[in-house]
Amino acid sequence: MVLTKKYKGNTLPEVLIAIVIISFTSALGMTIYLNIQENTQPFMKLKAAEIANHHLNISEQNKDYFDKSFSEEEFTIKKTIKPSELYPDCMILKISVSNKTEKRIYEIEKLIYVD
Repeated sequence: MVLTKKYKGNTLPEVLIAIVIISFTSALGMTIYLNIQENTQPFMKLKAAEIANHHLNISEQNKDYFDKSFSEEEFTIKKTIKPSELYPDCMILKISVSNKTEKRIYEIEKLIYVD
């Protein structure tokens, strides 16, 4: 019996070279992706600080001294008020900004005189 049909395929060295090239490019891509993620962290912290300061100023101007939790852009903002232990006529206003996975990015506290 004679084989008249010719089969085509890749040899083992060709497959191994393809695997090496794919592994190298994926490792390079992951390195670039992680560097981009790392470089955006300071921007996120700066943006979170700006949002926290903004809400702190608004709460102080409007005398809005109630606990609240709300969402803005990609952040979750939690505002809490508690009485000061040292000063009986003052409250501590605390605003914490976290991302959607509840990882705290920025937190600010201010002592406020309540009349």
